Amino acid sequence: MRFLLPLVLALPLAAGAAETTITTGRAGGAYHGTGLELAKAAGLPPQAVRESLGSEQNLERLGRGEASIGFAQIDAYATYLRRNPAQAQNVEILGSLGRECVYVAAASDGKVREDGDLQKEGMRVAVGAAGSGSAITWQYMATLEPGFAKAKAVYEGGTTQLAKLLAGQIDAFLWVSSPAKLDQEFLATVRGNKKLRLVPVTDWDLNNKLPSGEAVYEFDKLSLEKGMFADTYKTICMKSVIVVRSDLDAATKDRVAAFALTRGAD
Repeated sequence: MRFLLPLVLALPLAAGAAETTITTGRAGGAYHGTGLELAKAAGLPPQAVRESLGSEQNLERLGRGEASIGFAQIDAYATYLRRNPAQAQNVEILGSLGRECVYVAAASDGKVREDGDLQKEGMRVAVGAAGSGSAITWQYMATLEPGFAKAKAVYEGGTTQLAKLLAGQIDAFLWVSSPAKLDQEFLATVRGNKKLRLVPVTDWDLNNKLPSGEAVYEFDKLSLEKGMFADTYKTICMKSVIVVRSDLDAATKDRVAAFALTRGAD
C-alpha cells in the first residue's frame, strides 16, 4: 500500500491533463506548431493538440465544450460572438499570439485599383477556402461595409489565384498573413511580377469594436521590405488570439497567459 498510494494520488492529475485539449489548425501550419509549443509550456501531452480547419472550427469546438483552448483571428472571434451571443459567457480571450494583416492583390491593368472597386457588382474576389481565416475576414468586412457583399466571393486560395488574376478569371485575391513574414509566398510573387499589384484596404467603415471596446481591425501602413526607404502598404490588421473556455481551471489559465507573454504578444 505504501508504494501504491503515490500512484493513486497521481491519477486524477493525469486524467485532468488529458481532458484539456488545444484546437489549432492544419498539420504543418502556424497554429498547429504554436499548439505544440503551448502544450509543452502548459505541461500537456502532445496528444492534447488537435488539428482543425482553423479559427471557425476552433471557436465552434470551444463553444460546444469539445476543446479547452484554441486559436483564432480576432475578427473570427467577433463573428462567432455575433452569431452566438450567449457564448460570451463561455469563452474568453486570454492572450495574443501577434498580428495578422489583410493583403489584396489585383492585376496591374485590371478593374481593381482601390478597395472601393471591390464594392461593385460583378467583381470576383478569391478569399480562400470556406471556413478559412481569410474567408471569415472577407465575410466580416462585408458585415461592416455592406458594399463588399456586392462582389462575388470565390472560395478558393493558393498561388493558383494569382495566375487566375493574370488570366482575367478573377478580379482580386485576398489573403491574411503575418506582416513580419516579408518573404511570404503570395507577397513575394506579387512584388516580383509587374503585372500584379497590391490594393490598399482603407475603408473607414471597417473600424469596429468588440463588446469589450477593443478594436477588431487597426489601420496600418506596413513596410514591405527592410530599410529606411522601404515600400509600404496601407491595410487593416488584427490580432491572432488565444481563446479559452471560461471554466478552464485557474492553474492552466495562468500557464496559457504566461505562454502568451513569453512570446512577446502585443
